[in-house]
Amino acid sequence: MTVVFSRCFLLLVFLTAATVGFGQSKSGNPGISINTDGDITADAVAGAGGVTIFAPIANHPENATFDAVFRISNVNGFGIISYQMDIHYTPSILQFNGCSTAGTISSGGIITCNGTVDGLVEMVWTSTMPLANDGDGPPSNLFKVNFTAQGTLGSSTPVTFSEVQVQEFAVPAVATPGLIAIGGTTAADVLVGGRVLDGSGRGVAKARLALIGGDGIPRYALTNGFGYYRFSDVTANETYLLTVASKRFTYAPKTIAPGEDAFDVDFVPGQ
Repeated sequence: MTVVFSRCFLLLVFLTAATVGFGQSKSGNPGISINTDGDITADAVAGAGGVTIFAPIANHPENATFDAVFRISNVNGFGIISYQMDIHYTPSILQFNGCSTAGTISSGGIITCNGTVDGLVEMVWTSTMPLANDGDGPPSNLFKVNFTAQGTLGSSTPVTFSEVQVQEFAVPAVATPGLIAIGGTTAADVLVGGRVLDGSGRGVAKARLALIGGDGIPRYALTNGFGYYRFSDVTANETYLLTVASKRFTYAPKTIAPGEDAFDVDFVPGQ
C-alpha cells in the first residue's frame, strides 16, 4: 500500500556540525544550543525543552538483513503522541524492507512507512499514549528500519534526516545523522587521535570532540594547549562519527573505521 503524505508546513532544515535542528537558541541557529564552554551539544538542546533523535552508526556483513535501530533522548513529560520524518540513504548500498516498532518505546502506536522511492523512507508514527523512556533509557530505542546490505565490502552510506517533526513542531527536535558500513568487525582495540587546527595551522585548545559508535552514546575528549586529542579503547573496524565543537571555528564531521592505531585524524576549519 502506498502512503500519501500531505505536508502543509514550512520546512526548516539546518545541517550544522552533523546535526539537524529545529527551534531557536542563543547560538542564532535553529535548534542548536551552546553550553558555557561554547560546545554545541544534543544534550543541551534536549535539556532546553526538546529531544534528540539518533540515526544508527554500525557495520553489517555483505548481504545481511538487519534492523537499523533509531534512538531518542529523554521523552518523559513531553506528551509526544506523534512524530514523522524522512530518512535518506544510498540505495546501491542498502535495500529497504520495512519499518517496525517491536521492542521499542513506540510499540504502543502505529507506524507507517513509504519506501517506494529508492533512497528515501517517509515515516509517520501516531499513538493515543505519550512516549515514555524504558528502564534502560535515555537514550531509548525509538523505531527500526529493516535493510538488506547490498553494497560491496568497504562501502558505506550516510543515514540522514529531513522534514523532522515531533508533536507537529510543538517539541523541538535535533536529528543526528548516522552511517552504515558494509564489512566485518574485530574485537581489537585501537587508539584514535589527531589535532584540531585553526585556519593558520595552529592548534586549537579546549575544543571538544565527540566519538559516536553504534550504540549512539558519545564519548568526549578535549584538545590540549597544542590542539592534540586522543581516544583510547576504540574497537577496530567499527564505524564511528567524530565531531568537533569550538567557540571560534566550525569543523565538518568525519566518519572513521580505524583498523589500526590512527594518530592523524586532524580537523581544519571548513574541511
